[in-house]
Amino acid sequence: MNRAISVEKGINALEALKQVASIEAKTYVGMGSLVIGINNLKPDSEHYWALYVDGKFADKAIDAYTIDNDITIEMKMEKIDFGKMG
Repeated sequence: MNRAISVEKGINALEALKQVASIEAKTYVGMGSLVIGINNLKPDSEHYWALYVDGKFADKAIDAYTIDNDITIEMKMEKIDFGKMG
């Protein structure tokens, strides 16, 4: 689902995503939040919800992105690839 929304500046990307979908997230101390379910859709043990910001694989947790200007946030269910995760 693609959907453009307007949010208050300074909100984090997790809170913005919660405005358009039912989100289940888990917070890890020192790392941030990881989305584990979107609209009751959860990946199996070989997949996860990958976060992309402006078309690039995210380099930090979704709640670490503060929205100060127009950005594109994408969540894609992908096969776990530890090499990609750095």
